Amino acid sequence: MKINRECILEALSAQIKTVKLNNSLTSSLNAKAITMDLVNIVANYFLIGNNPANVKIHPNSCVELCGMIENSKSLDWLLYLTKKRYRDHFQHQFFVGALGWIFLNTCIDDNKTTLKKYISDNSDFGNGCSVEKTWWIASLLHDHAYPLSHLFSTMPVIGSQTHGNHQKSFEDLYKTYNLYSEELLKLFEVNRAEAKELLKGYLSCFFNKNELSNLFQSENNINDHGLWGAVNILVHMAKSGWPFFQRWLVCEKRSPGSCNSILNRVCSIYNDDSFNRDFLCLKHAIRAIAIHNCEDFAPIDLKKDPIGFLLVLCDEMQEWDRHTIIKSDAKVESEYIELKGIKEENATRTFTERLVIHFCFDANNLVDNDWDYKKFFESKRDAFSRLKVPDDFLLKQIEFKINVPFSLDLLNNPSSSDISR
Repeated sequence: MKINRECILEALSAQIKTVKLNNSLTSSLNAKAITMDLVNIVANYFLIGNNPANVKIHPNSCVELCGMIENSKSLDWLLYLTKKRYRDHFQHQFFVGALGWIFLNTCIDDNKTTLKKYISDNSDFGNGCSVEKTWWIASLLHDHAYPLSHLFSTMPVIGSQTHGNHQKSFEDLYKTYNLYSEELLKLFEVNRAEAKELLKGYLSCFFNKNELSNLFQSENNINDHGLWGAVNILVHMAKSGWPFFQRWLVCEKRSPGSCNSILNRVCSIYNDDSFNRDFLCLKHAIRAIAIHNCEDFAPIDLKKDPIGFLLVLCDEMQEWDRHTIIKSDAKVESEYIELKGIKEENATRTFTERLVIHFCFDANNLVDNDWDYKKFFESKRDAFSRLKVPDDFLLKQIEFKINVPFSLDLLNNPSSSDISR
């Protein structure tokens, strides 16, 4: 099964029949790029209401989220300004979302139980929260804070010494992005230890104390774009008028306990239990974004963090159509991946016990761009090793190939030394 731009867009086009997707599909294929119009169509369909199965989140919050997704088209300026081998993330987020959506609608047994249904039945999504909507929020925004974390990591001095022309230049640059909340500017005005505690405080409504310790275990984790993205969404939800998040931002002592107290109070004041359901959707999306790039947060269990599990899987698989600067031109290193381990029968896709991913690259572009085989292999190995499935789940192994195959057992969640060749 070949996974590339064409098969992704054709699958979406077959699903979204209430809007005119064909023009966007055609122009996108001709331009070899994903257009903003197409991303807006998909975001509006799954988040705002063209989808009849949609579960409503606070309406202003959905509009705010769609606005963030649209503004993320500007996040790839780092492609041209950093020495790091940076690859695009705007198209990447879209392809990750579409791939995960295909997987959600793929069966996990011969009884035609889809992954989406399995997640709903085997996690706390069963209270009416929409798995699909939560997935699209997480996937379409999981890398949106790359520039934000980059700005933080490269600030030469944080604190009083940054005031003056340097600070003014930084604030002017920061404010050119409608994507990031000014509330987060305070994190640039304190030292790193204080910034770390502020980030932990914000996120304590989604993680317990042990989980927060894992998220911030390494000193460098404070630069993680996933953590910054999670906090930025939280702040935007308060900006959109969501009562819980508004109260959370002004809470003096943020903790998992105070989170439950505030949430219960909001439900009581508004006499509406849907706030619990909506909070759960955002909790899973924000947890997924926060943990997806954090190597210290493992294992990621399919039952406890289903959106996080799927995000790590699809984020690592999505290698096609990712632009990077090669010499003086922007090129893609791969146009497709080959996928085995999903059988197709009577228009129904079903996972088998082993998923085999073959990463297919343009050898010439890899040579031109100093692509590092060892680094690529180790990155995939370490990421896939974080994933864990329950005993009753059909898919038990991920095997990936570059030039030679490597297998990972998802039941035992092995360390790197346990990987067989």
